[in-house]
Amino acid sequence: MLSASDRHGNTPWDLALKWGTLDLLQKIWEWAKENLTTEELNNKLFFATNHEKMTAWHMAAEGGRLDIFQKIWNGAKENLRREEIKNKSLFATNHEKITPGIWQQGGEK
Repeated sequence: MLSASDRHGNTPWDLALKWGTLDLLQKIWEWAKENLTTEELNNKLFFATNHEKMTAWHMAAEGGRLDIFQKIWNGAKENLRREEIKNKSLFATNHEKITPGIWQQGGEK
C-alpha cells in the first residue's frame, strides 16, 4: 500500500501529508507501525522522496500543515536519532534546493 505511487512518485502517505486530514494521516501511521519494521518506517515514511526529491517534511511544510508537520515530528522523535532528524529530514533539500524549514517559514530559496 505505501509503496504504490502516482505519476509524480507520490505515495498515499505523501498525499495525506500534503492534502489529507490529521485523521487520515493517523490511520496510515497506525497501519504502518503495525505492518512495517523500523527500517521500513524510516525508508518509506520519513526519508522517502518523490521524483522532485520532496520528503514527508517538504510536503507537510509546502501544504502549510503545521498540525501534520507536528505529527511527523512526534513520530520522528519516537523512531529516529537526533542526527537523522536533522540531516535526513529537516535539512533535506528537494530538487530546487529548498529545505522544509524554508517553506514552513514562508521564505524563498
